[in-house]
Amino acid sequence: MKNVKSEEVVEMGKDERIEYLISEGEGRRFLEVGLGPDPKLRRHRLIEKHGYSYIGLDFHDVCEMHQSALRKDGVKLDRHEFIGNDRSGSYLFSLVHLLNRARKSGKFDIIFFDGHHTLNVDAAPLMVCAMLLKDGGALLVDDYRWTLENARSNLEKNEFYDGVYNFDAYTESELNKPHIKIICEQILPEIHEFKIDSELSLPNWKVLWK
Repeated sequence: MKNVKSEEVVEMGKDERIEYLISEGEGRRFLEVGLGPDPKLRRHRLIEKHGYSYIGLDFHDVCEMHQSALRKDGVKLDRHEFIGNDRSGSYLFSLVHLLNRARKSGKFDIIFFDGHHTLNVDAAPLMVCAMLLKDGGALLVDDYRWTLENARSNLEKNEFYDGVYNFDAYTESELNKPHIKIICEQILPEIHEFKIDSELSLPNWKVLWK
């Protein structure tokens, strides 16, 4: 990492590390899969400052909520694009659409993946993300050690995730396995060899260089 000492990295949280990666370049392309309930206004101001092209994928209503929050904060959206899907669907089709577009528009320098966190939903999307990432690009993967069982109580109480998870569809063993870790360590290497950045990564959030 440029201009950052190891002791400074230790003090950085996840959001600061993402901001560091963004600030390392100009005019790059950033893809975010899974926006979540809280728009990261500071991150988007930094994306705007450094001339990035940004694409965000999530449910239609979540995309609309993020766009509204960014406009209210004064972020210019001329280089932003949000692609939503129905709550009964998946962002997989949107990613395949972006893969087709990439032949003309180019691939991405940074992809931040914070999706459904399950093997059956996120294996294929992460495989497409690996194809969408430029050689030398960074794949940022959140909730690396997350399990359905550990998250169950919070998910069941949070209206944002209402109807998103069906815990009855999994065995006890599957509920307790880290699905994202399995995808990254057992499936993605069959597509491309990624290198985990041990200095920039956190225990539950990984930076994988292509």
